[in-house]
Amino acid sequence: HNQSDNTETVLLNISTGTGLNGFAGIPVKRGNIIRPLLCLTKKEIVDYLDLKGIKYRIDSSNLKSEYKRNYLRNKIIPLLKSNINPNLDNAIFRSSKILESSLPEVGKQIEKKSNESVSSRDGNLLVDIKLFETSAEGIIGDVLRKAFQKNYKYEFEFNDLKKLIRLSRQQKGKSVQLDKGLTALKESGFIQIEKSLIANNQLGVEVKVNSGATLFGKNIGIERIERPVSVMNKNKNVEFVSADKMSEMFILRKWNNGDKFIPLGMKNTKKVSDFLTDAKVPSSGKKNQLVLTNRNNIVWVVGLRIDDSYKISSQTKKIYKLWVQ
Repeated sequence: HNQSDNTETVLLNISTGTGLNGFAGIPVKRGNIIRPLLCLTKKEIVDYLDLKGIKYRIDSSNLKSEYKRNYLRNKIIPLLKSNINPNLDNAIFRSSKILESSLPEVGKQIEKKSNESVSSRDGNLLVDIKLFETSAEGIIGDVLRKAFQKNYKYEFEFNDLKKLIRLSRQQKGKSVQLDKGLTALKESGFIQIEKSLIANNQLGVEVKVNSGATLFGKNIGIERIERPVSVMNKNKNVEFVSADKMSEMFILRKWNNGDKFIPLGMKNTKKVSDFLTDAKVPSSGKKNQLVLTNRNNIVWVVGLRIDDSYKISSQTKKIYKLWVQ
């Protein structure tokens, strides 16, 4: 690589969005790799070869401007050199090396901030709100860029950074869509990054008695059982319901705004949204909460409460066992 390559790299990084490493350009030394020609421009190298009568080859693909780097090399950089600075390569090289010299110290800050502010839980990324409150935008960007690359193999973009900064200032429960199917959700004291679980065209799945189904990572089963059975249990992932008024076809789906049911032990209907709030379900769990329905009626807010209409009584003749894992 030479100085002209460095110019292309820095300008390309700036054009597509970059962190501090991108502004620093091509390093003179990285591990066992040393680039001794970075102090020379392409023109200086070619002039020397011509002077000494040394033959060289030019890759013909470099002359085609349909690639981003080639377009910069063939179209943009010549304009910058002719209209702004003929020594553009050297100017960008000096600036990028000045920035590169500060990277070790900046890297220590980024590592420290990463350890303090970023963690993972159940495959989701948790980012402490203090990162946004106490750090410069460049540091925030590099911390998140490192975390996204590690967790999602995803090149964090400038637009995502702006979205997350705005989200950090909003109230709990607000969310934004990021690229690559990721969703960011504001919680108390942190932002949770998660892979979007709900496909736009996937409303639910059918579940038949004595079988099961899987939706959004949850395995649901329904079994018919005979009396006697102890229906007293503290396991919220297992419930027993009266099936006397049910069909054998259930629908498992995500809850919708306006959904209502009668929580076990109550007499009046309650909105599922209010029930989840009263149950202190976090915003991330609330967003992905499942309900099991029969004949369009909610039988079970999965993992939380059955509808009082389906509780077992002494008159119950048919019992279904519901479970989730």
